[in-house]
Amino acid sequence: MKIQIKFQKILFLVTLILAALSLVYGFAFCTGSLSYAFAARSGQFSAPLRKDPIGADALFTFVIGKEYAEGTWTATKMGFNDLIVILGVVFVVLAALQFFFATNSRRNYYITNYISVGVLAVFGIVLAAIGFWGVARTESLFGTLDFERYKSVYDGVAAAKEQIAQGVPDVAMPIGWEKYSDSHVMFILGYVLYAAVIVDAVMLVLNTVWKFLLMKGEKALLAQGSATPLEENKVEEAVNGEAV
Repeated sequence: MKIQIKFQKILFLVTLILAALSLVYGFAFCTGSLSYAFAARSGQFSAPLRKDPIGADALFTFVIGKEYAEGTWTATKMGFNDLIVILGVVFVVLAALQFFFATNSRRNYYITNYISVGVLAVFGIVLAAIGFWGVARTESLFGTLDFERYKSVYDGVAAAKEQIAQGVPDVAMPIGWEKYSDSHVMFILGYVLYAAVIVDAVMLVLNTVWKFLLMKGEKALLAQGSATPLEENKVEEAVNGEAV
């Protein structure tokens, strides 16, 4: 039983860390390449105008949840970014509750422990499924941007700034944006994170089954009499052997 409890403590700690990382990922999702693309979508980085020179409106609507109609941007639905932040908060709460119910360290599980682990595992799988779908959809929309125009305007701004810095007189500053990135790093991080969440959810289920079998073996010994530490070890070895 000692091996199982040690593994159990590590597993629930890893789960809490993954929950925290999923929340951090939600807050960081619109940084880097996405934030630069949204700035470019406005047509001018420093003074947003109603333009979409690189075709980023669909991307902006999906991620942020706002749609342009009748001369203004209005919230039409919950954006994917808001959704994963909310799910990340719920995931952290559910993972933290395992420590409140002592599910991470309890030797014998009660009905509340089984329910809490079950809810946590199911939620993890649902979160990962939504995460995979949303990240894939975002990456697909990101890939439809007009990167050639995006990069050409950025290069023009950068070149003009360099000439100004060198003291070249009468430099025409093109109207454009000041940042450019076609990086897919944030999407890759999402795939890795949500894959880890799925693996963790499966491990939570397997650990619960392992716990149940060990407890069942102990109860069988107790039904025959008092179980000594040596007998408890034999039960654990037998269960582990069956699992292998």
